Amino acid sequence: MLLFMDGFDAYGRNNADITSAMQQAGYLTPGLYTPKATNDTATGVGYAMSLANSMMIEYAFQTSSSVVVGFRAKSTSTTGALFALLLNNGLGTTFGQLIAYVNGSNGLTFTTQDQDTIAQTPPNAFTTNVWHYLEIKYTPSPAAGGLLQVKIDGVIVLSVSGVKTSYSRASAGVNMLCFSSYQQPWTTNLHFCNCMIDDLYLCDQTGASFNTFLGDVVVHAVFPNADAGTNDFAQTGGGTGHYMTIVDVPPDGDTSYLSSNVSGKTELFTLSTLPTDIVDVLAVAVNITARKNGVGTGTYEAVIVTDAIEGDSTPIAATPQYLTSQTIYQVPPGGGAWNTSLVQNAQIGFKIA
Repeated sequence: MLLFMDGFDAYGRNNADITSAMQQAGYLTPGLYTPKATNDTATGVGYAMSLANSMMIEYAFQTSSSVVVGFRAKSTSTTGALFALLLNNGLGTTFGQLIAYVNGSNGLTFTTQDQDTIAQTPPNAFTTNVWHYLEIKYTPSPAAGGLLQVKIDGVIVLSVSGVKTSYSRASAGVNMLCFSSYQQPWTTNLHFCNCMIDDLYLCDQTGASFNTFLGDVVVHAVFPNADAGTNDFAQTGGGTGHYMTIVDVPPDGDTSYLSSNVSGKTELFTLSTLPTDIVDVLAVAVNITARKNGVGTGTYEAVIVTDAIEGDSTPIAATPQYLTSQTIYQVPPGGGAWNTSLVQNAQIGFKIA
């Protein structure tokens, strides 16, 4: 099942501090400095996330016994912790289950919090200052029984199974991603890796699809470009058309917004032209930044319409502060498979639950 995806296009323009917008989207930023947006991308489209100078980004997800993670990475450091899969025990302690280090030989070394080396890639498999697409299929195990497979640019560069693949004092699970560093609990050394990250996806290994490597993919934000005719909310700020209030990068909070408190009221929008590097579509996510204004329960739903068939999410609870939700549509509302034409002609939006 596809759990999360991010192309880092909607948080800020080149060299902007994107901490606040990423926090709204659920990221944790415990590093000393702030992540930046960069237009240094592998495809020349959109933005990536730049991490340097003691920056650190984490993302929490549901606890899983096996995951597949893919992301594009460009390391400007010759050594340091690029990426980690962690387990938060729910009581404030986080364990390092799998840590990937840029190892000084243009390769990656995978370890656990025990500092046991699980495996490493051949030299020159992960070249410094070059964009690579990295995919990890991982089953944590504190004893023999784990699995680790790694692809770089579509080629399997290491594969081990039936071995110890996680921290010996933690249970066999993961529920957090970490980029740019990993703080070992027995030292103040953070092992930072200056890097850029883009085109992230996260799956578990359950279900009939999205349970294995997805391949070298791109993840892009496509913004509304016109009202679709069902636009029932009140508009505050923005330009002509309701869509003009929701295309700010980053979202501008109470400066311009759409609002309603009437169940069933709906906003729908058409989409701007897909980037040219999107040649096929595996899945679509609708991201909505929202808050409630007042006490009591406030819920909304994400909406997507394809071929006149509407797909609504389950109700999403709004909070007093702005938060960004993500609803993933692995298949179109009418079933079948996504394609570029179906997405280009889709309408996306939201409604009051």
